[in-house]
Amino acid sequence: MEYKPKVITGKVRGTGWPIDGHVLWFSQWDYDNRESWHLYGWEDSEDEAVLQTVFQTETEACLCPFDTLEKFAENWKAKKWEPQGSFCLPLDKVEVLEVKQEESTNNTREQLRAHGFDLTPRKQTDRGGILCLPLDKNLNGDVQAKHPDWKMVPEIMIPLVGMVNELKFVKNVVTKTADEIIQGTKLFCKEHSFVNEKKIGCIGASYGGFMTQYLQTKTDLFAAAISHAGISDHTSYWGEGYWGYSYSEVSMANEYPWTNKHLFVDQSPLYNADKIHTPLLFVHGTADNNVPVGESIQLYTALKLLGRPTAMVLVDGQDHHIIDYEKRLKWQNTIFAWFAKYLKDEPQWWDALYPERHL
Repeated sequence: MEYKPKVITGKVRGTGWPIDGHVLWFSQWDYDNRESWHLYGWEDSEDEAVLQTVFQTETEACLCPFDTLEKFAENWKAKKWEPQGSFCLPLDKVEVLEVKQEESTNNTREQLRAHGFDLTPRKQTDRGGILCLPLDKNLNGDVQAKHPDWKMVPEIMIPLVGMVNELKFVKNVVTKTADEIIQGTKLFCKEHSFVNEKKIGCIGASYGGFMTQYLQTKTDLFAAAISHAGISDHTSYWGEGYWGYSYSEVSMANEYPWTNKHLFVDQSPLYNADKIHTPLLFVHGTADNNVPVGESIQLYTALKLLGRPTAMVLVDGQDHHIIDYEKRLKWQNTIFAWFAKYLKDEPQWWDALYPERHL
């Protein structure tokens, strides 16, 4: 069995975005039982308009990891940009100029659906993101496994963010929370002129420690960050954490490392360590019975190997909370000193607590 979507060139109109009036390539897909156009590609001459549109729509959707067009463009032109969703337009927003490929299938859409071939995009509850069929076996393993005789022809499309009202299907609790924190921080800075937006710190403990790590994979907004007892790898915590498996049965119900790479890998800071540039301090009790200390060690090691600014302070004999009075004082001073170093450009306190060592 073979299925190919309809592919056209069309002129965009009435979106209010920079691509209005530009001729782009689109493919046609079912979207919750209605048709829509998905961006398929564009000529080099249209690159600037597409670049600006993607930045604008990702920013409006609180998905863009860059706070300026200049930073986004630098990443885009270096071919390092990673799509944050799926760019789609209603049919009336594209004037069809030429059909490049007619829809082709051995079966009608009704027959395909009867065979279990779901023509709607996969939602995040169905393993991540707005993804259009037909997909390759890695993204659409269910259909391929059920019908090994079918020939899946991958759609070569650029999955961008377009209609903002579709983004609820892309988001999940982790990315949604991170996006809201980033957007809220930006709005707070905008509303309060006394805030130095270049010197903002980020700190969290336990789940907050995880979120602090994860935020640094999505933005360079923060000048310094501190993670206390945070999870860096959902998979290792699932297998080794005190609440690991039982906790995941609630927070990640019916999902496992082998069924949901998007959740266990893509949303684990460890697997996105190369995206972290913010100075990140790890603090962890060596006797933590909730989040194993290895959760901090492994991401710290990754950042050291990447040559990123980082440090780790282990509090001997302490559990998930730092209870010992003297150790808590040093723990607190460690936090203040790290922020003083990067938020106030005063490294003296940190250097006094943790003198640089050379072997």
